[in-house]
Amino acid sequence: METQLINHPFTQSWIQALTLAAENPLVRTIKPKMDLIHSLSKSQTDADRQVSAQTLWDFAAAQGLVELLQILPTLEANWVFDTDDKFLYRRAEVDGHEPLGPLTFERWKQAMGLEASQFPLVAEVYCGDWTSLVRSEAVRLQKRLNTSAVLQTSTMQLPCTARWDTKQWSVQFDQVDWIMVAYDDLPVMRRPDFAQLEERLMWSLANANDALVVKKAAACSYRPRDQAWYDCVHSLRPLHSMMQDNHSAFSTWLLRTWNCVWPIVYREQNQLREKADIDWVRTEFRDCLAAQPKLCVWMFVFAKLVCQSQIGTGLGICADFGD
Repeated sequence: METQLINHPFTQSWIQALTLAAENPLVRTIKPKMDLIHSLSKSQTDADRQVSAQTLWDFAAAQGLVELLQILPTLEANWVFDTDDKFLYRRAEVDGHEPLGPLTFERWKQAMGLEASQFPLVAEVYCGDWTSLVRSEAVRLQKRLNTSAVLQTSTMQLPCTARWDTKQWSVQFDQVDWIMVAYDDLPVMRRPDFAQLEERLMWSLANANDALVVKKAAACSYRPRDQAWYDCVHSLRPLHSMMQDNHSAFSTWLLRTWNCVWPIVYREQNQLREKADIDWVRTEFRDCLAAQPKLCVWMFVFAKLVCQSQIGTGLGICADFGD
C-alpha cells in the first residue's frame, strides 16, 4: 500500500522525523550538504558561494563524486542565448581536447560562473546576416570596413570568444575583434540524457561500492519490491532500471540504501507524487544509516547532483540546462 509522505517543508527536522534516527549526528549533515548544491544554482542567493563551492568540491574529491561536478551547462557543446538569435554557437575544441583542460577547482568555479571566465566558441551565421551586422557596427563605431571580413560563403563559421563578467555574457569575434554582441539572458544548453551520463554514474557507484560500503556490517538480503516512485521522473527511470538489472554487481547494502534515499530526494525535489510507503522508507533508512552511515550521506549527495542535472537548471549561475 502506498502512503503519501508527510506534506511538510523539507527541513532538517523533517529528515530527522522521517528517518527515526534523530539521535544520529550524521542525519544533521544531510540537509546542509544538499543545501550546498542549492546555493550553487542561479535560482538561489548565497552570501558566499565561494565557500559553498569549496566545501562541495572537497567532499566530492574525497568521495569520488568529481565526475558528477563536471555535468555543467557551460561544458556542453551547443549554446543558445536566444532562440531568435542569428548566431548558432558551439564549443570550440583546441587540438581535439577540452578547451578548459583537466577540471581543477579553479576551472570548475569559472565554468559555473563564480568568477570571470571565457570560452572559445564557433558561431555559425548566414553571410547576409553577418554582412549586415559588420556594416552597421562599422558605421556606428566609425570603423573602416574590410570587405574580406564579410565576403565569404553563404554559411560562415566564425571563431569567437564568449566572456562572462560574473553578471553578463558578451561574445567577441576573432575575425573582426571590434564587434561584440552582449546578451542579457543566460545561454541554455540541452541537458545530457542518461545515455551520455551512464558511464560516469556507473563509475561513481562502483567506486562507492568498493570504498564506502562497510564490509563488516551484518549481511542483509535484497528483497526487490514494487517501487512506484521509480516512475516519478521519466528521464531517470533508466537509471533505476539499470540498478535493478545490474543488482548482482553491487553490495546489497548499496541497493537498499539506493531504494530508501532516492524517495527522500524526490520528496525534496517535489517529484515524489505520493508514490512512496512512508513506513517502509523510515524503517529501511534507519537500518541503512546504522549499518552504512557514510554510504547514506554519499547517496544523498549523489542523488541530488543527478537531479540537479536532470530536472534542475544545473550547477552554476551563468547558464542553464533546458530540454
